Amino acid sequence: MEEQLLKKAQEEQEERYQEKQKLRKQREDQMREEVQRFRLEVLATKSKQLQEERDLKTWETIQRFKRAESDERYRDEERKKNWDKKMEYGNEIKKYIVSVRRC
Repeated sequence: MEEQLLKKAQEEQEERYQEKQKLRKQREDQMREEVQRFRLEVLATKSKQLQEERDLKTWETIQRFKRAESDERYRDEERKKNWDKKMEYGNEIKKYIVSVRRC
């Protein structure tokens, strides 16, 4: 009888130990999975951030080119306006000279 009680107590103790081990292993596996998910999330975030930085640099480059084109168009228009003014002024002077010679 005593042996049976002792054996039963040992079996119960072994069952509790096995259950604790099983729970510990489950927690370890769960933590490992969480760490892996976290690492993947960090990698995805870094990748997204790098892509956003590349996109921003591309956008800034495009904006600089657009600005340069716009500035050049403006300078060309200003040069043309100045040229037209000079030509108009030159034509007026020619007309004046012609009218003065006639008199």
